[in-house]
Amino acid sequence: MKFKCVDPANQSDHYSFHQKKIPFIYFGVEDHKDYHKPTDDFESINQEFYTNSVSAILDIIKNIDQNVSLKTMFNNSKVIN
Repeated sequence: MKFKCVDPANQSDHYSFHQKKIPFIYFGVEDHKDYHKPTDDFESINQEFYTNSVSAILDIIKNIDQNVSLKTMFNNSKVIN
């Protein structure tokens, strides 16, 4: 069985940046039963996942703003080990 490799860059509206080789940051979530459906509302959000995600995104943006290298950023990350 062959598995298709999915490039997350072409799965979003960031793709136009990707095509023109313009740097971008993409934060996404895994698909779930309510993804992009009318039932995908605030009450169905995993609150712990949401708070941890927002915290991680803020940490990454702050590190980028302070010119911290990606290697250092992810070696010290509480999200990616």
